[in-house]
Amino acid sequence: MLPGELISTFDRLLGVEVSQINAQVSAGIMSRISEAAGRGMARSGAACQMVMGEAARAIPVHAQLALSLLFRCIGAHGIRMDEVIRNECQTILSERLNNELTQLRNLVAGSAPFHSGILGANTEKVLCELTRKTTNELTRISGELDLAVAAMRNAGPGVSGGATQVTVHGPVGVLQTGAGSYGVAHQHIDQGARHALETALTKLIEALATRSDDASYHTSEVREMASEAQAELSKPRPNASKLRALVGGVGTAISLAPKLRDAYESLKWAANFIGVTLP
Repeated sequence: MLPGELISTFDRLLGVEVSQINAQVSAGIMSRISEAAGRGMARSGAACQMVMGEAARAIPVHAQLALSLLFRCIGAHGIRMDEVIRNECQTILSERLNNELTQLRNLVAGSAPFHSGILGANTEKVLCELTRKTTNELTRISGELDLAVAAMRNAGPGVSGGATQVTVHGPVGVLQTGAGSYGVAHQHIDQGARHALETALTKLIEALATRSDDASYHTSEVREMASEAQAELSKPRPNASKLRALVGGVGTAISLAPKLRDAYESLKWAANFIGVTLP
């Protein structure tokens, strides 16, 4: 059974990150509503879909974040992954993700386009897309946990001590990283990640265009890295390792620049899609 101290630490870490992600989702929804209003369709089915898109893209981020943090906590406490621990992890992650699902549904349902009633009887059907995505993520997490158990089982009885855990950031796949070791590995960059990163990088480059060098970064260097990240992202098959390195470098460089705080927060949220956790 997982110790209460581990679960408490996990919930504290998760709470901090979730609040930041949800703040970005709220900002994204407001931006989409403003965009729709500018086109004269603030209360339309299209506006509802735009709002839904912002919320739906956050679900894989929440799932990846929760899984990675729980693996970190388990590894730090030296706990070996067996069937009992695996089932407890599944229960914990299911509860946390369903809590986030409820918050996202409430956020979307309370937005102006949905609140207008434009969708009528189809409102619940549209909202069920969030439930479907959450169910898909829970299915993936179940598979990841099964692989973690298999990795520990295959390590054999000769492995002593607790579990060694290495996290390779990203939303897909558990790796065996050594005897009794496991981690999460990213294998692809989907459309949700592309859209979030492209939006964040564009926002940053636009902000840099009006700024001179700061004590914590050189504008030209950061702009060059951001442009390189955009170029890599535009490829049919982006190099995930290179993209993570570029996004991580850009984010770290501007993390202490107060005048770029909005651009940084957008990039920090988008970076979660490729498993990069910025400071």
